[in-house]
Amino acid sequence: MPPEPLPALADPLAAYAQPAINRQTRQPVPLTGTAITVRIAGGLAIVATERCLHNAEAASLEVTLTLPVPVHATLLRLAVRIGERVLTGRAQRRDQARATYEDALDRGQTAVLHEEVLRGVHMLSVGHVPPGESVVVTSTWAMPLALADRTGRVTLLRIPTTVGDVYGRSPLADSDDLRHGGPVQEVDLTVRCDQGQVALAGHPLVDGRARLRLDAPIDLRITGWSATPLHGRAADGRSVRLEITVPDHDAPEALDAAVLVDHSGSMADTASSQPARSGRGGLSKHAVLVQGLRAAAAALRDGDRLDLWEFDDDAEPVEAESFRAAVARLSGPRGGTEIGAALAQVLQARATRDVLLVTDGKSHALEVQALARRGRRVQVVLIGEDSLEAQVGHLAALTGGQIFIASGEASGEAVRLAVRAMRQPHLTAPASEGAPTQLETVLGGLHLAVRWSEAEGAAEMPDPELSRAVAAVAAALALPRLDHDAAAALAEAEGIVGHLTSLVLVDAAGAAQEGIPAQRQLAGMTPATAALPMLEAAMDLPPPVRALLRAAPPRPSRRTRPQPAGTPPTASMAPPNPEEAGPRSPVGDLHRVGRVLDWSADPEALRRGELAALPPVLQAAVRQASQFAAVLTLAQALGTPPEVIVLALIAGLEAGTNRGAQRFARAVLGKAEPAAVAGARGVLGL
Repeated sequence: MPPEPLPALADPLAAYAQPAINRQTRQPVPLTGTAITVRIAGGLAIVATERCLHNAEAASLEVTLTLPVPVHATLLRLAVRIGERVLTGRAQRRDQARATYEDALDRGQTAVLHEEVLRGVHMLSVGHVPPGESVVVTSTWAMPLALADRTGRVTLLRIPTTVGDVYGRSPLADSDDLRHGGPVQEVDLTVRCDQGQVALAGHPLVDGRARLRLDAPIDLRITGWSATPLHGRAADGRSVRLEITVPDHDAPEALDAAVLVDHSGSMADTASSQPARSGRGGLSKHAVLVQGLRAAAAALRDGDRLDLWEFDDDAEPVEAESFRAAVARLSGPRGGTEIGAALAQVLQARATRDVLLVTDGKSHALEVQALARRGRRVQVVLIGEDSLEAQVGHLAALTGGQIFIASGEASGEAVRLAVRAMRQPHLTAPASEGAPTQLETVLGGLHLAVRWSEAEGAAEMPDPELSRAVAAVAAALALPRLDHDAAAALAEAEGIVGHLTSLVLVDAAGAAQEGIPAQRQLAGMTPATAALPMLEAAMDLPPPVRALLRAAPPRPSRRTRPQPAGTPPTASMAPPNPEEAGPRSPVGDLHRVGRVLDWSADPEALRRGELAALPPVLQAAVRQASQFAAVLTLAQALGTPPEVIVLALIAGLEAGTNRGAQRFARAVLGKAEPAAVAGARGVLGL
């Protein structure tokens, strides 16, 4: 089918003359403009995000951005505008797409890769961006709306924009992880609703448009929508019909569930930035949570059985004569967010049918697959503007549960919707052989029914944008019902991003760049619900003091970086014997060099043998190591300074967790004899 036109952005290059400056590195920030276009049709949202990137530096760049996305969003299109040319991405298996992208970088070509690094977390990589040049990248995803109230008349779309500190050790490499603390970023938002009316939380929409800061999610509430059948055309030519409806009535099932509530330290943060923006203090996430539980307690029926637990570093049952009384005994926020251990403890305590998890989701401390294998359905209610769907939302999706979002300071409807979801029978996803023909599921309180059928004729669909989105969302819903190979083939054919496939494009016609691109990892804004807005509002600080506070660096991450296995203690810095060989060479702490060095900031300087980025003691270690015979022999064979050979050997140690190190090692040692490389590593104890 012909490519869809890119959404229009009024003069996206206008801001290039004055790029923002990264306050830590003092480098220009490559992201110079963002526009989001939203279309709502029949219970389905289509969201296109256009990012303008400009390289104001003297060297070629790779720009990367790791961003939160809704767990049930289907990324279906990637496009880039380079000058007057528009290129579109194609889907490939994950490893193949990454290899395509890396090969293009090695050849100096501009390439773009959009991949899922965790369910609910995506990464966009754009490189080479030549000096002085600009590119405009558009990523489009679609997903069903979610119920916002029990009547079904109001639905919600949340577009996450940033995440603050996340508890626990991230499964992602530092180069791929979520970051915040970036400069002020704004977005031009355009919303079009085919049916009904749209309201933007906290801001007016004027002719469907608004300009917003990207320090809070974009929450859209849609009223007056109707369940209109949506039609698309699958990649195999079949017609697709998607219908999103409100379930008719509550199920009569009595509840048998455990309710696990988060009272970790992050729940003390304010839930919404809107009160602070209007000059008053806001409720904490924990206070909003308690309000929602009180509302749920009032809606319980005779025969319902709910066990209440709370967790931080540990999980504890809250004992009382009734659920309402137990809610009144909840304790305040403190400690860490050990979600995984808490869930395991609750699942072990009693064989309930469901678990309702009420949290901000800001934790990596859970093994999603292991918890899903316990066979219990997990419903999730997310509290707070800075909540994170990844991990907990993935767990809900794997277990047949649903995700509900408490927008602003009101959580009663979200918790009540989650309670209603627990009354529904568990809809299993039966395995499908061959191409899918029909399926049903429930997401966010709405019922989704999909039917595939043979198309009548080969006429073009009257609405290509909507047709593409319907086919992509339907395919994503079908993937869990297929075996691995069939699912990967369907995802590749439909051109969607997920755990099996990524979208990639290469500009084969553009001018090639020399060397390894320097990486610039974009950071989102620190969420507006961090402590600073509350502090300013509470203390009424004068402008000079506010400016000083804003200039302070963001709070350090609660993540800890693991040390590589077998890292030796600091070695003696005594001059080495160049003839000495073996795994315990007395050359300085070369392992520490690998951990200290930023392999991506200026890789071409490292290829020239410039060591200024290292402390003097580590510079000495590299120079001493470069005098070993095996290193000198390898350097002579490759025509490369021996210090650069040492750096490349060290980079090989970091290649598994640091993509910049991987590229550096590949660029320097790619043509070397493997035996010579292994010998030099052995001499240096690497």
